[in-house]
Amino acid sequence: MTFYDLLRSFVGRTVEVAASNQFITGTLNYVTQSTMQVLESPIIYGPRVTLDIQLRAVDYVRILP
Repeated sequence: MTFYDLLRSFVGRTVEVAASNQFITGTLNYVTQSTMQVLESPIIYGPRVTLDIQLRAVDYVRILP
């Protein structure tokens, strides 16, 4: 099982992504062979932000309950 296959099984779940000295928390929207898309949770009020993250830049992904 590859990293890509593993991430695909968690689409729709809340994740914490560590990438390039930043932490991103949000909902995993979709995963391709080279990128993942996370719908970031707003800090206080405001719209949710969609982030595309290159898989090669990801240090780790934590699946939150």
